[in-house]
Amino acid sequence: MPNRRSKPTKEPDDEEMSFVLHTVHGYRLDEVMSDLQKCIRRGREKEAVFLVRELIDSGFVRYFWRRMMIIVSEECSNDIALCAHIGQLAQNAELATSGFTKLRNSIIETQAVIAACRAPKSREACDASCWAYYATKAGYRIALHPLSIDMHTMRGKQLHRTMEDFRREGRLVAGEQDPSKEPLARNDFASARLREDERRTSPWRSVYGWYGSRPTDRRGGRSVLGRR
Repeated sequence: MPNRRSKPTKEPDDEEMSFVLHTVHGYRLDEVMSDLQKCIRRGREKEAVFLVRELIDSGFVRYFWRRMMIIVSEECSNDIALCAHIGQLAQNAELATSGFTKLRNSIIETQAVIAACRAPKSREACDASCWAYYATKAGYRIALHPLSIDMHTMRGKQLHRTMEDFRREGRLVAGEQDPSKEPLARNDFASARLREDERRTSPWRSVYGWYGSRPTDRRGGRSVLGRR
């Protein structure tokens, strides 16, 4: 028989979650949470609602909310309102149950997963984070823009950069400055976003590559790793 714990005494860590903890009906906790995220990713509301009930009945309400914060940022990263809404719902759930101590139904949790299932999907933040992780480990670095050395920095003060210098160029936002001076990556992402919109995928995948492959520069097919 699986080791079942309806009321875990502490937050599960990765090892304990993977090899010990089960829900009240014998599902492995790590697999339930993984399936919940896939249901949200694909908009499968019915299965998602069942899994929420399973988690609440098993006493994993705090773990559910901790994971939901991450899930919506991974799956719906461009829906900033939803990400904030999930945080507010978590606070509502905690207040409604005196700190998750009173047994109750799962209305607020169900509300959260339905909203996440129906939200427009974008994994852009997750793709970008993964690209930065693998590229950094592989040695990728950037050169800071010269405009960063202004009167707000120590070097800028030593170079006698003034407020007038900042007003003339440093304060300009995208679209106001000379296009020839804008970072090339910005132009890449703008064109990539147009190409990828219909497929609803992230330009981070098409511009630089991701997940274990060498990030590449699509402008010329050259590797960007090691560039200083």
